[in-house]
Amino acid sequence: MFLDSVNAEIIGKMIKESSNNTQTLVISLRKATLKDADVVYGITSVDGVSQMIGKININEISEVAN
Repeated sequence: MFLDSVNAEIIGKMIKESSNNTQTLVISLRKATLKDADVVYGITSVDGVSQMIGKININEISEVAN
């Protein structure tokens, strides 16, 4: 949250590069960080209980968009 968009994008790319060897969970609302994700989960809190409200597989979307 406290990173500017340039540094948020750098962090996103670093995570993407390491994803061949690791699985990483990133909690972010920054578009610059999320744009390199393979899967994005939408989570919300209702009455103190976290609930998943959506899951987007980025690879499936890019196939449809191209």
